[in-house]
Amino acid sequence: MERTKDKYYHSYLNRYRVSLKNITATITSILMIAVLSAPEQLTAQQTFTSLEELVVERKQLMPGRDSEAFVQPGQDVLDRFESAFFYIMEGDYQSALSKVAVFNYEFAWLEMDEFSEPMMVLKEGTPISRGWGTYIYNPGYTNNSAVQIPHPLFDMNTPEMGVKLFKELNPRWYMLAGTHRYANSGGEADMSHNENSVFQIAHKVSDVEWTPQLHGFNDQNPVYENYPEIIISNGTLDPHEVQFDLQDSFIAKNFSAGVFKEETEDDLRLLAATRNVQGQWSREQPNQFIHLEFSNPIRTQSSLTNLAVAAMEEAFSMAVSTEPENRELPEKFRVLQNYPNPFNSSTLLQAEVPGAGIVEFEVFDLLGRKLFTESVQAAGAGTYRVQWNAGDFASGVYIYRVQFTSAYGTRHQGTQRMTMVK
Repeated sequence: MERTKDKYYHSYLNRYRVSLKNITATITSILMIAVLSAPEQLTAQQTFTSLEELVVERKQLMPGRDSEAFVQPGQDVLDRFESAFFYIMEGDYQSALSKVAVFNYEFAWLEMDEFSEPMMVLKEGTPISRGWGTYIYNPGYTNNSAVQIPHPLFDMNTPEMGVKLFKELNPRWYMLAGTHRYANSGGEADMSHNENSVFQIAHKVSDVEWTPQLHGFNDQNPVYENYPEIIISNGTLDPHEVQFDLQDSFIAKNFSAGVFKEETEDDLRLLAATRNVQGQWSREQPNQFIHLEFSNPIRTQSSLTNLAVAAMEEAFSMAVSTEPENRELPEKFRVLQNYPNPFNSSTLLQAEVPGAGIVEFEVFDLLGRKLFTESVQAAGAGTYRVQWNAGDFASGVYIYRVQFTSAYGTRHQGTQRMTMVK
């Protein structure tokens, strides 16, 4: 009888130990996923407390006129920066840096009393050897716009004017081109006319409603003898209502201002930005582009600069949403369409997941052959992306599948079709 009791006792004890072991293993797995998926602490190279100082530093270091120092980026570079800008807007700065650190790009913090949150600065490290620009992202923006400075050295004082506008608007982005407009003899250093630049990629993915782009012209040049002090254009003869709001605001500050339209086509065409590549791209997008040309006195005399900035702030504050988009975290798994689609040589695969876990992306051809796989550790609910570089593959239709394994072991999967056109 005692042996029987011992037999049942040891059997029960063994089952208890096995059960305890399984529970422990499960808890350990959950903890490991949580640890692995936790984002790494980003260590920025510098912390700036003044946007003015940052802009002055960048201007002093960037390639100058006739230097032939601007480097035209290839498609792989543009693809990497496209991914990086998406990651920045998701708040995943470490993943963004991993895409572009190979090009000597680094992050810095910008902490100013006027803003509620630290801002992220993506900039080329020193010495600057490429000239691809500096990009400041403001996660606490209250005005969904991007202030752009495409000619920081040639259009004198436009970066400083942009800083003042940035402080007044509290926009989402400040984009500073990284080279003199005439750095290279081939013309590729002009960011307003180079459609294959990092500056253009930033413009495309900025996800803003409005883009005021600041320029300057020499009002002493006889060519512009009869021009007003300020020219406002979206590059077409069909102006948006906000352009007339801007004109009214400038006139109220005692400036002369003209809007490019059918009636003024012959008078203002030289400064109307009809070939500006940011404007051309924006015409088919929700992003409204506004090209602003300012005479020398407005850019060089502080009192006039302040008046012009105040006029822009009044007009853009009425036109642009004053609160960041309220983006709810996903509550269920969903495979999103890749972006862009159709695509040329690379595209972003993306999926929404409801919590922590492992997200696996796979690409197949129509014969079922696996061409690509990459896994991402999801720290929590959100949208996760990977880039597929498909340059070695032919044009056609491909399938991508996403499988999500949650921290608790539940599995989900879905697919999307995508088209590559070369």
